[in-house]
Amino acid sequence: MSDSTAEHILQLAKQAKKAARELAAVSGEAKAAALAAMVDALQNARTELASANIADLEDARNDGLPQPMIARLEITDKVFDYMQKRLSGIKGSVHLKKDHGYNDGLCIK
Repeated sequence: MSDSTAEHILQLAKQAKKAARELAAVSGEAKAAALAAMVDALQNARTELASANIADLEDARNDGLPQPMIARLEITDKVFDYMQKRLSGIKGSVHLKKDHGYNDGLCIK
């Protein structure tokens, strides 16, 4: 691994750690609302995402990407439905967890 790649990974890890601390302070209601908005946004963008995926697949073919890699990039209706179902499932499982009255946290059943 090159030094620049290692540094990039280190920076991403630091950003993730910071984001995790910030997210821990967000209420369960806000997290549930954000997940609900993601489900709606995904549905509203379905046609646009499908068109972009078709273009991405064409670019991948033109760039000579092997067929197994191209197949992994394809977002079929089945894949799209799975993404929506998973987001909806997470949204339905979010609730407030109180630990001794001082810790609001995301709980997944």
